[in-house]
Amino acid sequence: MRKISISLLAATLCLTFAISMSAQSDNVLRNPQISKAAFAVTPPLRDLVKNQPTELPFGYHQAQPVQYPKLQGLLWNAKHVD
Repeated sequence: MRKISISLLAATLCLTFAISMSAQSDNVLRNPQISKAAFAVTPPLRDLVKNQPTELPFGYHQAQPVQYPKLQGLLWNAKHVD
């Protein structure tokens, strides 16, 4: 029984390695197709910064100032917590 399980384990390992090696060889490009591509060229960053609008665009706004709770309200809430 033990010899059968060891030989079955060895066969499984060999089969696993053989399958993984065959899968790797299929992924190699043997005849790649190369096409000519066009690339967009953007202006330098210094020019992009110069062309930025000075005003905020529509839909954006300045946030309201942070409102902190008053000390009396904090103390009252601390007393009335059940």
